[in-house]
Amino acid sequence: MSETEKQSRIKAAAELLIEIPEFKNAIITTEESVKRHMSELNNYLEREAFKYYTLGKPDIDDAVYDRLYARMGILENLYPEFKVEGGITSKVGGEVLPFLAKADHHIPLLSLKKAFSVDEVVDHFMEAGNDDEIIGNGKLDGLALELIYQDGVYKQAITRGDGITGEDVTETVRTIRNIPKVLVNHPEGILEVRGEVVLPKDAFHKLNMKLEGEGEEPYSNSRNAVSGILRVLDPSSAMDKPLAFFAYGVGRWSKENVHELKLSSVLGYLTHLGFSHKRFHVFKPMMENASKETRQETITNWVKDIVARFTELRPNYDIDIDGIVFAYNSFAKRAELGSTSTYPRHSIAYKFPASVGTTSLDSVEWQVGRTGVLTPVAIVTPVEVHGVTISRVTLHNPAEIERLGIMINDQIIISRQGDVIPKITKVLVELRDKNAEEIYLPSECPVCSSPTVSNDEGNFLYCTGASVCGGRRVTTIEHFASREAMDIKGLGLETVRLLAQKSYLGNIADIYTLHEFKEELYKLEGFGKSSIDKLLLNIEKSKKVDLERFIYAIGINGCGLGTSKRLVKHFGSLDNIKGASPSMLEEVEDIGEITAQLVYMYFQSFSNLDIIHNLLKAGISFNPVKKESNLGQIFKDQTWVVTGSFDFASRKEWEEILTERGAKISGSVTKNTDCLLAGDGTENGSKMKAATSLGVRVVRERELGKIIKESMDEDYATVKLF
Repeated sequence: MSETEKQSRIKAAAELLIEIPEFKNAIITTEESVKRHMSELNNYLEREAFKYYTLGKPDIDDAVYDRLYARMGILENLYPEFKVEGGITSKVGGEVLPFLAKADHHIPLLSLKKAFSVDEVVDHFMEAGNDDEIIGNGKLDGLALELIYQDGVYKQAITRGDGITGEDVTETVRTIRNIPKVLVNHPEGILEVRGEVVLPKDAFHKLNMKLEGEGEEPYSNSRNAVSGILRVLDPSSAMDKPLAFFAYGVGRWSKENVHELKLSSVLGYLTHLGFSHKRFHVFKPMMENASKETRQETITNWVKDIVARFTELRPNYDIDIDGIVFAYNSFAKRAELGSTSTYPRHSIAYKFPASVGTTSLDSVEWQVGRTGVLTPVAIVTPVEVHGVTISRVTLHNPAEIERLGIMINDQIIISRQGDVIPKITKVLVELRDKNAEEIYLPSECPVCSSPTVSNDEGNFLYCTGASVCGGRRVTTIEHFASREAMDIKGLGLETVRLLAQKSYLGNIADIYTLHEFKEELYKLEGFGKSSIDKLLLNIEKSKKVDLERFIYAIGINGCGLGTSKRLVKHFGSLDNIKGASPSMLEEVEDIGEITAQLVYMYFQSFSNLDIIHNLLKAGISFNPVKKESNLGQIFKDQTWVVTGSFDFASRKEWEEILTERGAKISGSVTKNTDCLLAGDGTENGSKMKAATSLGVRVVRERELGKIIKESMDEDYATVKLF
């Protein structure tokens, strides 16, 4: 290679690399610098792939990752000698999480090669041979899954994992309602059905609203939500999540002459067996004597047409679609082409372009959720993003405002994740001018003017108004009636909203006066006599309840079911909890200064006390307080501090897991602290610095999970670790 050719190759690589934000200031003038930056890009993609595939918590948008991955492939073609052995382009999916059982795929379940233009799709089929039918189908944005049936009976479910070995999620998948557990006509032998598990858009939005209302971090997209729901130790936690499975093919199949079949007919057969799948479009090839140019033009026009159709249909789909899968219809052709180590040659996935828009932040509004969490909402100058006008974007919480470094009047970039959820992905700080204003956290609730407080970490802001806050009325009543609280069947959100509109429900105590309006309720549209009678019966049944569920039900800020249990365990009665001072409340194992203040302030409110009085007057009584077992108290008498964000459970969940095993949770690191459970973003935090200076042991969540697992305490299997 001449020096001119060498320099030309270095220049081409540099142009590819410096367009990546992380390398924009890099000096790339030698082959050694190209090699170094290719290695850095590989490591970056490895980290993001782990967060995306394994943890389900990506830091960057799918479109950004895909562009960087494609750029890595171009660089490797330019410099094959610098390709990282076993690097990101050699892998499929992500690592198998250590806490889930592993299971092998008999036939590798590989990822698809990605294309970002029509020309790339056409080139793929022209190279492979274009004399066979091609299917075009929507690429569902979910989690790839293989279902195994033996003689027509469901036996096992395995995630993609690394393509060779996946995670056994058999029991959790049993909760997915549209997956048949026994197949029609009971086909003999083995049948492996492959498809995608998804969460419909509406369900995803409701789930995130619930998480945000409870002060939890929402899922960034529906795929991550699916991953989080499926990959749990307790399958029952997925029962109320409306996951759905859509088949797209088969693996092993105890059927003769499978090679003679077509994918379109197989999908039709799977529908007959009871599986769901999304519609597809089959391309009919030109005659064999057509010229190469004619065939290429015909395929190009067809691919363009399919892309146009799905682009138009995409916003109206009830499921997120992030691209189109183009594949050969003939099984014989698919077998002939085979696979590389990372993807099958018979298919390619066209990815939709990123949906982004640039606008300015005009103001911030604060909304009140059920638990009193105040959620900041960005009001932006209306901008069209992928055919939809965006004027409001959630900022989630004060921590997100700080992370973005956003100010009023800033220029911002908005993307639509899955072309549905608007998200501020970047603040154009370089364009900030003198009119930019800091976003101040409200000291009062915007609805009821009650004082606001932040949690221990400063991540969330709470209204202290509890039941007196009009912004929380409907969701507070719905929460009171929910399954983990008073468990009043038939009193869901829509019913509560209707009864509140009709002035039958003003607060939670009014639930127990509904029987007084029985005759009027019979006349409500959408309710029959029998449904009202069932509701009133369920209300009556709810009057006998465990005290911890009652404490949880009345909706004290910062008081989840786990905290409620420990309040009851510590104080023994409602009167003792009501009369506890903040210092007395701080003696409870998992209660810090802020939570203690929130509980204390709740019982200082005359309106709250009046509601409790009316509930007790209505006949609510409590079961005897159960004495808890001391089994499994592996952290007894230890003081733990939990800080940061986590991949496998929320901070609150980790605190509950620790306290269930005897630990005392503290809000700050002192010389008396035994362990610090540290999540992401804590390296330079005050608690980590304190732990280092004091010699306090620092534990990461994977290590803690291993400690708990190895302890083999009897209730480990029921703990929602991850």
